[in-house]
Amino acid sequence: MMRVAIAFLSLLFVAGTALAQTEALLPVATTAGYGFVTLEGQTAIAPRFERVLAFSEGRAAARLDGQWGFIDTTGHWVVPPQYEQVFAYQNGYAACAKTAAGALSIGRGAR
Repeated sequence: MMRVAIAFLSLLFVAGTALAQTEALLPVATTAGYGFVTLEGQTAIAPRFERVLAFSEGRAAARLDGQWGFIDTTGHWVVPPQYEQVFAYQNGYAACAKTAAGALSIGRGAR
């Protein structure tokens, strides 16, 4: 029983560490635009966006050409820019609006 508890706690620690590392990308503003750096200050995602929001659940909102979408921790679009307004992911969903009058929510699997 003790071995099972230790194995479970070890698994939780490893999973928590991996999640903390991916969420530990910090937004940075430069003259080239917005991007992300690691806690050590190394460029993780090159500045190329007009605006960004902090990572949440492995995704960050980023604006390009006046439209918002979502990128993953490598900087690839997982939801292409198509929204006028977005909010960070919470519990697997993000609130988005294509126009000021119409809002919708998208799940993690949305494209």
